[in-house]
Amino acid sequence: MLSYIYKCERPKGNTLSLYLLVLFVIIDNMLKLIEKELQLETLEHLYSNVEDLRLAWTKAMLPFNREQWIEWFKESKERKAYSLYLEKDGATIGHSAVLKYKSGPELSYMCFLIIDQELRGKGYGKELTRLTCDFVRQNIPSKEVYLMVSPENIPAYSCYLNSGFHYVDGTDPKRFKKLL
Repeated sequence: MLSYIYKCERPKGNTLSLYLLVLFVIIDNMLKLIEKELQLETLEHLYSNVEDLRLAWTKAMLPFNREQWIEWFKESKERKAYSLYLEKDGATIGHSAVLKYKSGPELSYMCFLIIDQELRGKGYGKELTRLTCDFVRQNIPSKEVYLMVSPENIPAYSCYLNSGFHYVDGTDPKRFKKLL
């Protein structure tokens, strides 16, 4: 069925939205978001581009520093971090993290959303965002989720706005939230 969609002619008019809906349903059926222990090799691969790492984490040591990531993901009395991996056909193609602050039952942040460089621009970032929000809703639970994004990161900025996030405050980075 997927090969048929790629081979068919691009629909015209109102059928385009139906075409895109079917395409995303098929993509979603192939994607899985899985909570796992921190996979440093995978993160190092996804953040092999220093610019991606700088945009994702302004305080990150460059190049990728394993000890810094281990420290960030350590659970403490104040917070718990979840490491989530987006898999397509058994291969990891993306990552996100959720930071849950224990002091506020409704305070959750999405962090470190990244898609493999070769797969960007194909809708996987939006799907990772949606699946991560679903994870927060079902597992934290939280009624809203926040994230921070650098205004320099135009693709991420656009993805979050198109995923239902709204600007809250800040200039660099800007803080957004979404009601779940």
